[in-house]
Amino acid sequence: MIGIYREAVADHGRTPQTLRDLSIGLVRWGEVLKVPGELTAATEAHEEALTLRRELVEAYGETPQSLRDLSVSLGRMGDVRREATDLAAATEAYEEALALRRRLVEVYGETPQSLRDLSISLGRMGDVRREAGDLTAATEAHDEALALDRRLVEVYGENADSSVN
Repeated sequence: MIGIYREAVADHGRTPQTLRDLSIGLVRWGEVLKVPGELTAATEAHEEALTLRRELVEAYGETPQSLRDLSVSLGRMGDVRREATDLAAATEAYEEALALRRRLVEVYGETPQSLRDLSISLGRMGDVRREAGDLTAATEAHDEALALDRRLVEVYGENADSSVN
């Protein structure tokens, strides 16, 4: 699968679409590698995806999609770092993802997806803070995530999650 995306980049150049497709493939591959515990290989796949997504933002500008893609890669990088018990690196990735997701809501407005993404980032942050022993910060993050989840239901109805990819 990754080979096909790499060939597309080679054949058609480093276009926004070929780079995004390759980054999506790398994220998926990284998730597959995590399942059997191949954390080094999973980290490498996620790092490459993250590099591509940063390149897309730098080369083609900030769009809601490019910023969301970057935040997804950061979240996945945090997940693999957390699974490898590198809580400092996980926290760093989660903080950057959280900042991007807050920015998406502030700049582009509230949507079910942006609110749900923000809630997910806050949940991850709360989890890693709890694992690091910072229960106050963990509680604050989880409380904010819960408030966002309630807002989603209030504003968009009980099926708000079904409209989120």
